[in-house]
Amino acid sequence: MADDAALLSSAWGQPHCVLALCRFLYTVATGSVATKTAAGEWAIRHLSARWTGLIRAAIANRPDPWRRVHLPSDPATVAPTREFLTSGPAFAEELARRSTLP
Repeated sequence: MADDAALLSSAWGQPHCVLALCRFLYTVATGSVATKTAAGEWAIRHLSARWTGLIRAAIANRPDPWRRVHLPSDPATVAPTREFLTSGPAFAEELARRSTLP
């Protein structure tokens, strides 16, 4: 996703990518599946505060996502989203190390 310029430049795709990673990380850490919004809220509590604004903005964009499919994303969110996504494997490794799951 981090290399998909069209996805990251979409007002639907950019927040979708952020929350999809949050959902993946939630599952790695808990062994459960949550909604994107719930996973985003969880990520705000468990990841660095550096990502809070990006995740909160993605959650705020959840209502009526299909209206934004053909709208451009905020250009200021593209680079931070790309960095967040490329950090995903490191986040997952750290969460897996801290996990108490069998």
